[in-house]
Amino acid sequence: MALLGADGNTAKEIQSAIANGANIDDIHEHFSYINDFINNNINQDSLRMVNKVYFDEHLNLMDAYKNEIKEYYNGNFELVNFSDNETVAFNINKFVADFTKNEIQNLAEPQMFDNGTAMVFINAILFEKNWASPFKSQSWKTKFYSSQNSTTEVSMMEKEIYSRYSENEKYQFLELPYENNLFSMFLILPRKQFELSKILKDIKVTEILDLITLSNPVNVNVTIPQFSIESNINLQNTLNELNINDAFNSMKANFSNLSIEKVFISKIVHKAVIKVSEKGTKAAAATLGGLQYIAKYESTIKPPKFIADHPFLYLIVDQHKHIHFIGTFYN
Repeated sequence: MALLGADGNTAKEIQSAIANGANIDDIHEHFSYINDFINNNINQDSLRMVNKVYFDEHLNLMDAYKNEIKEYYNGNFELVNFSDNETVAFNINKFVADFTKNEIQNLAEPQMFDNGTAMVFINAILFEKNWASPFKSQSWKTKFYSSQNSTTEVSMMEKEIYSRYSENEKYQFLELPYENNLFSMFLILPRKQFELSKILKDIKVTEILDLITLSNPVNVNVTIPQFSIESNINLQNTLNELNINDAFNSMKANFSNLSIEKVFISKIVHKAVIKVSEKGTKAAAATLGGLQYIAKYESTIKPPKFIADHPFLYLIVDQHKHIHFIGTFYN
């Protein structure tokens, strides 16, 4: 949304971080497609997303910017007085809570805003879906090895599933499909308990997408923890690491396609909620980048075991391989 209003080096930084070398119009068309997919009636019961821009009452937004935000991102605008920070925070929280059926609350805090705040982008996304094949209803408490010096007690659940699976000397890779097979959760579990950070440093998104495409279906005995994750992040530091800097700099920001007045982004807040329970949230040898896929199992061979009792990477991906959530579970 910020890219739509940006120009000059501000736009170049954002464009390079999203898709270096891609045409700006193609970027907006891509995100428009993703937005339409998420808010498609078929997906409304499982994945919900909202985009909204709050802007200061003294800021005159260009009509073209407003129209394109609505066209590409299904976004809405609200004129506010950021000096009345209590009211602004209350209205933002009510809007997000209503949209997500109270799953996401307290997104904003009054101290985030003052009379120097020009505008705030809000994005909230909620995923909740039943498994295609539920886990057994009986769960049990056991140790989860969060780190070399820390263990916690978690509720574990298990099932045998026929699904895409592959492994190598570094990690196991497993698909857990949701009902209707529109979405799946993919898990990457390190072979060694405390090497998730090393895998995250080395693995590339293209490798993960290849795993999704080329992994073969097989019977797997799966044991994973029940978990509920809520993340609430001010994205400025993350975006700075992606070399998006000018947008947050009051002296360098160029949002001349947004307003004739000089503005910069003061806040970008993101919050996500994911719940995983027993009800919800498949090898001739083949190689890909050093990865050896499991051969087709004979009936006399026991299914592999996937026991997630230590930190792992998870992704929620749709049938077109668009990644909607990606995160790690440590405890």
